This record gives sequence, structure tokens and C-alpha cells, in this order.
Amino acid sequence: MSTTPARNPLSGKEHLLQVEKNILSNSIEQGFLFLLVAVILSTYLDQSEMKILPLYGSFWLVGRILFAVGYSMDALYRAPGMLCNMFSTISLLLVACYLVCFVV
Repeated sequence: MSTTPARNPLSGKEHLLQVEKNILSNSIEQGFLFLLVAVILSTYLDQSEMKILPLYGSFWLVGRILFAVGYSMDALYRAPGMLCNMFSTISLLLVACYLVCFVV
């Protein structure tokens, strides 16, 4: 009886899995930061001002899609998506800092 060794279906294609892993890990990291800032900000906003959170969340989600599509093509093309994510997170953080330091 002869046996053959098991074949690796990803042999030679490990870079494809690495790109998907990088997209997923970056999305988890960015998602945690965005949600943390959004929760902190939501404690200081009035009910009428809460409508900015879904708008920023939608913008953040569009940025994640752009990031994933761009990174799948080439690492340089991830910049527009990352810019959307950084803008939405940092702008919410600045508003939260302003409310914490000067309003409340």
C-alpha cells in the first residue's frame, strides 16, 4: 500500500490569505476605536444631536468597504478607505473632547 502526503490547497497562494487577514484585523482595530469614541460621545449628545452618529457610522462603513477593495488590489490603494475611517473617528473624538472639556 502506498500513501501520498496531504496536499496544501494554499501552497503558493499564502499571500492571498494574508491580505484577507490584514483587512480583517485592521477592521476589528478600527471598529473598536470608532465604537469606543461613538459610545463616549453618545453620553454627551442630546437626543436631537444623536442623528450625527448614524451618518458618521455610514461614512465609516463606506471607508471600510473602500479599504477592503483597495487593499485587495494593492496595498497603496487602501488609502482612500483609511482616510474615511480616520476622518470619521478623529472628528467624533474631537467633538467628544470639546464637549467633555468645555461644555459639561
